[in-house]
Amino acid sequence: MRRWLEDLSYKMQTFMQGRYGRDELTRVLIGAAFVFLILSLFRPLGFFSYIALAILIWDLFRTFSKNHAGRQKERDAYLKIKNTVTGKFRLLKGMWRDRNTHIYVKCPNCRTMIRLAKPPKGKHIMITCPKCRNSFEKHT
Repeated sequence: MRRWLEDLSYKMQTFMQGRYGRDELTRVLIGAAFVFLILSLFRPLGFFSYIALAILIWDLFRTFSKNHAGRQKERDAYLKIKNTVTGKFRLLKGMWRDRNTHIYVKCPNCRTMIRLAKPPKGKHIMITCPKCRNSFEKHT
């Protein structure tokens, strides 16, 4: 039995040579398919099983594809969306954590969020954006 499993493992490794394989998007697709399968258990929402099947087929296509450039573009698009969403939550978490000691100001030129030590109330402060070097005034 052990020899058979080793042979199977070797055959799978040789089959996967040159193919794209698994990445972060693969794990997300499998999770989404699982969620749709759970939702399809409810009688009026039976069409979710078809959505889950389509996601799994797309995932298998990506895993066994030999078009590395195309799969990398898909992965990059996914990571761009993921980093945008998680970056906003990370910023909100930092703003909440630092609410007593710091203020966050958005640069009017490049829209970058700048973290500053909390100045005394009623003061005007000059801020220089570290990204675009634009100077602007903020009233606290």
